[in-house]
Amino acid sequence: MSCFTRVFKRLAVISLLYFFMHKSFFSVPFKDEKLIRGDLYWQDSSNGKLVLICHGLKAFRNWGIHPQIAKRVAHSGFVAGLIDFSLNGYKEGEERVSNFEDFKSNSILREVEEIKTAANYLLTDKKYKEIITSPEIILIGHSKGGADVIVAGADLSNVQKIVALAPVIDFELAMPKGVIADWEREGVLWIKDERTEQMLPLGKNLLNEIKNSPNMVKEALGKIKVPILIIHGTEDETVLFKGSEEAASLNPRIKLVAIEGADHNFNCDHPCIKPSKELEQVLENIVSFLCA
Repeated sequence: MSCFTRVFKRLAVISLLYFFMHKSFFSVPFKDEKLIRGDLYWQDSSNGKLVLICHGLKAFRNWGIHPQIAKRVAHSGFVAGLIDFSLNGYKEGEERVSNFEDFKSNSILREVEEIKTAANYLLTDKKYKEIITSPEIILIGHSKGGADVIVAGADLSNVQKIVALAPVIDFELAMPKGVIADWEREGVLWIKDERTEQMLPLGKNLLNEIKNSPNMVKEALGKIKVPILIIHGTEDETVLFKGSEEAASLNPRIKLVAIEGADHNFNCDHPCIKPSKELEQVLENIVSFLCA
């Protein structure tokens, strides 16, 4: 075997090791005997910094764009953690809500506490001490998960950066006129999941938070002292782009990126086998922001 061949093979092995993706399931006990489930993605060349990725209202950790984000973040040298909120209503491995009472009981502040709990677990559990070596974390959230990471980021002192994708900034603005009054009168608001054709219930826990703290997300944005990246599609009909435009004026640390022609899910369906060109723009902006 020639010297050139040996060197070439060694470089090929190193390249394979660099691009090899590790994936590990984890679960974190939470109150009410519920579990926060998740997956860690990382490479051997990881920088040891945790990026926690949070789903939106009708989603779960392996829905749509989330695995694409996690893999791209991990390929960029970070440890990506995808989590399922404990009351999202999905059983492990299923893609339809089956626990309607859990879904109905969920709320923003509960999910914020779950973000804090999951982050603390991953940073302190001895199983991950060789994988996650930095005390600082980065938060990424989509839709309602974007609101969650903003509120959590205002409280956590070890958050280095925040990325909010099509975030809900104003919950009253995101709802048709009269919906909150109907919700209050009936005690439940039924919303349709277009993907599964299911009607899903929102209960009083979320309603009370929206009524009692309507400016929760805006107030959190004003408190945050770290860089924030908001990415939003200009054709989003689920959460209007103007909410993110207004949010960008609340803190000079906010960078707003508009994705022209993108809908709420950046023109991706579930499953998202290959990123759309709009999601590719999102991924490129996330990586540039994280690595800056």
